[in-house]
Amino acid sequence: MDTVTRLVNFVRESSSLQHRLFRSLLEEMSSEHKDLLLHNDVRWLSKGRVLERVCDLRDELVSFLSSLQSQKAHEFLSFLTDTKVIADVNCLCDIMSHLNHLNLQLQGNNHTVAEMYEAVEAFRSKLHLLERDIHGRKLHFPRLQNFKERFESSPKISGDILLFLRQREAKRLVPSIEEGTLQMEVLEMGSSELLKAQHKDAPVCDSWINVVPQARFKNTRAIAMFLLTMFPSTYICESGLNAIKSQDRNRLSSAHLGQCLRIATTECKPNIRHVASSRRSHFSH
Repeated sequence: MDTVTRLVNFVRESSSLQHRLFRSLLEEMSSEHKDLLLHNDVRWLSKGRVLERVCDLRDELVSFLSSLQSQKAHEFLSFLTDTKVIADVNCLCDIMSHLNHLNLQLQGNNHTVAEMYEAVEAFRSKLHLLERDIHGRKLHFPRLQNFKERFESSPKISGDILLFLRQREAKRLVPSIEEGTLQMEVLEMGSSELLKAQHKDAPVCDSWINVVPQARFKNTRAIAMFLLTMFPSTYICESGLNAIKSQDRNRLSSAHLGQCLRIATTECKPNIRHVASSRRSHFSH
């Protein structure tokens, strides 16, 4: 990855003339892409996309580097023409695409901890599949092993935990529930075909808030609310940081900043007509 990053920086950043010549070559060869991508440590998908672009433009890069006379160009040309090294680069590119796919699944709003866990478990299954595919030697998958070990300590939360949580564990999480009543609620919910159909068609959060009645399933809803209100990602925090990146932020007071953050991160849509109709207008004379 370091060599690929240096290669991209050499082509794009060594000189503006060299960069323009490379872009002109891409246009002449009717390449799929118009330029290379620069690596950025801040953007978490950057490495994978940089690798994909280099792999896609390998032939164009070989042609361009062959026309240069510098020592660096010769070194990078040797790198791109080494079949074993390029095989490793393509393998790493495939792995990064899997990691980026996992990262995309873990990003965004309205994800429950159960959904996050399912995404991680699916990724771990892919690791086992890839390990078997290379006969257990893992010659080209060192990062896969590192990520496998990283997720070994993840909490064991089942995807169906909201429906089939064991009573002892439920009592520990939510001490206010009644264990006997909870058992009856779980059995009753499992026997209700109407609830199953409504739960299947609606999003998880909407289902537990609007579909499951509070009066009939008080204890089950208490467990569901406990799990649904956990914060599995930093999406709201990141959205708040983006909201305060404004040229006027130095003029905001603490109260106004808090109000702006709430408006920027909430999904509630204000009814402007209702608010306006409830206010009394003052007309000038």
